Amino acid sequence: PLGDVRLNIRGYRDVSDVTERDAFDVPAGAGLLREAYRGGGGEFGGRYVAPLGGGVELEAMALRSWRTNETRATSTNGPRTVGYRRFDESGESVGRAVLRFHGWDALSLETGLEAAFNWLEGDSALMVGGALVPAPGSQARVEERRGEGFATGVWQPSPVLALEAGLRFEASVLDPGHGEAQGLEFAKPSAALTWTPTAQRL
Repeated sequence: PLGDVRLNIRGYRDVSDVTERDAFDVPAGAGLLREAYRGGGGEFGGRYVAPLGGGVELEAMALRSWRTNETRATSTNGPRTVGYRRFDESGESVGRAVLRFHGWDALSLETGLEAAFNWLEGDSALMVGGALVPAPGSQARVEERRGEGFATGVWQPSPVLALEAGLRFEASVLDPGHGEAQGLEFAKPSAALTWTPTAQRL
């Protein structure tokens, strides 16, 4: 068999506009607030599963997603008008490959690799003299690069007893810009022994 392929794609768009009128006694006058929101995003990806023979199965997955948000607001009270604009955009790319080993009597194994890239970018501006001016230090971009390797095994010597053990190793780099990247590396071992009075099958 050539395996099973699944593809998915999704997109969305959000639009919202709000107008609010107020009357003030002190100081006397009318106020007007306008807010406009624009957002959107989507994702596309695929998944592939195929038997390789001998009780071995391959699963591969890739996904790309993104999101944007923008808000604009102005407030007018008499001759005075203030406002702001805020914008942010983010995205993620993920790839994953897994090998599963089944049909080995009481033992089953799973091992694989995963890599991901995430980012977030944003800026804001304030209204000064009727014009939008970028706020100091408001423009920023943060990136994360992450990789993970893992292996998990389940041994069931009897219908009522099962032992599961695994190890995950993750390494990531967080880069907020300006040469301040930070790296992390850590291992996550795990083990669990399960006993059930009623026989079960994996």
